[in-house]
Formats: sequence, structure tokens, C-alpha cells
Amino acid sequence: MIFIIDENDKSMHGYVTQTLVKYYNPCAEIFYIGLDKSSSYDDITDALEKVLDLICDQDYFLVTWTVKKNVEIDNLFLQIKNKCKKVICCAGNDKINVNLISPANLTKHIDVITCLRKNGQLASFRNFGDYTRGLYGTNILVNGDTISGSSI
Repeated sequence: MIFIIDENDKSMHGYVTQTLVKYYNPCAEIFYIGLDKSSSYDDITDALEKVLDLICDQDYFLVTWTVKKNVEIDNLFLQIKNKCKKVICCAGNDKINVNLISPANLTKHIDVITCLRKNGQLASFRNFGDYTRGLYGTNILVNGDTISGSSI
């Protein structure tokens, strides 16, 4: 199963991620937890605790958001990482060091993805840090539509 927590908005990252997962693996099981723009840290930790209760060693957890660095959120991510196959997190698009944000500051423990342009160079808007991994993330073509790859 693939777990995703994101905003309840079809234009947001989680929806784009779901669309791509289903495009490349129509049989994929997705467990989606939606938050909204007014979600508090408590809402986020509640959602992470729900994932922690449900996730198992064959599951993946995709995280398409970041928040200001928070020890409680980081600790929950480390617990989730120890229960599942892989945690993959976006680095974000604020031109800042990932050491300042959760969960992206956990680069030694989870895969943190930063954005590459199609020419292989780092995107100017991407967050940065040691141990981040670059993936192509600008103007991705899916089902005939061009989407923002930074959403992935």
C-alpha cells in the first residue's frame, strides 16, 4: 500500500502524486489522508499517528509537504520509517536549507527529493541540503497533460 497525506484539493501535490501512481501502476492501493490549509500541528500529528498504526513493512509513505521544523513530527516520521519499506519526502520549493523544515531535515533517514530541470540542473526554486536526491520535476507529461513536476 502507498500512504499519502496532503491537502484535500485536486490541484495540490497529493492529488498529482496519486494520479501519477495510478497512471504507472493502476493496481496500486493508495491510502489517502486529506488535510486542509488550516490544519494545525495537532491535525498533522494525528494523521501521522494514524499512518503509524496502519503502515507495515511492505508499505511506502509519500510526503508531498513540509512544515517548520518540529521535533514531534520528526519523531513520528522516524517511527514510521522504522515500520515501512520506504518514506519519500519532497524537499520543498522555498529556496531554503532542508535542515529548517520537517520532515525534509531527516535526509539521513528518509529519501528527500529535490527538483531537477529537464536539462539535469537543479531547479532555482528548490530547497537544498546534504543527502537530498534530485529527480526531474518540471513540466511532466502525464496522460497528455503537462503538470508541475515539483508536485511529485
